[in-house]
Amino acid sequence: MGELPKTIELLRYSKEDAWGYHKNNLAEIKLDKAIADNSPMIFLSRVVHLFEIEADGSIFRVAIDGKNVEIIRVNGKI
Repeated sequence: MGELPKTIELLRYSKEDAWGYHKNNLAEIKLDKAIADNSPMIFLSRVVHLFEIEADGSIFRVAIDGKNVEIIRVNGKI
């Protein structure tokens, strides 16, 4: 396992209805240009949480759907 990143920054956070997410590819999902507000607790199980983070100059997208996690490296500009 590699080292922990020296820098990490949350660039974007969004959420998508769980049904809609499964129809899309994580690399192709259009994320908001900012960090979205939190969802009310009652809806947390029905959304997929989407993060775009920068770690040591590399950009990653992370999708969290319950206990399932998907992560990809994003190439090019945001």
